Amino acid sequence: MNRRRKLLLALGAGAIAAPLACFAQPQAKLRRVGFLYFASRQSALESGRYELFVQGMRELGYAEGKNYEVVARFADGVSERELTDFVASRLSVHKRPRAVRFLAELPRNAMGKPQKRLLPPV
Repeated sequence: MNRRRKLLLALGAGAIAAPLACFAQPQAKLRRVGFLYFASRQSALESGRYELFVQGMRELGYAEGKNYEVVARFADGVSERELTDFVASRLSVHKRPRAVRFLAELPRNAMGKPQKRLLPPV
């Protein structure tokens, strides 16, 4: 009788604790990743840069919709003044960029990696 009582007690405790186990490992937070392109949405899609961005994220082990979501922004004919005014309205004074320069493309090495030291000074 004693063994039977222990078994029923263990099964009852397991039934009570089972729904609480789902709270032990909370869902991962969905991260937002920004994709900022210097031209229009159409040129980003035609050049394949957006698809390459998403493919690169997949190669790193991220799944769109599970680990992250892409927030794409495109500069459809935005001037330097409009961009600095927009940033000034959203950032504090010490975080604002002093100047903005639009480049057609980044200088790259033979492997295709951007060369930061070859960027023109602002």
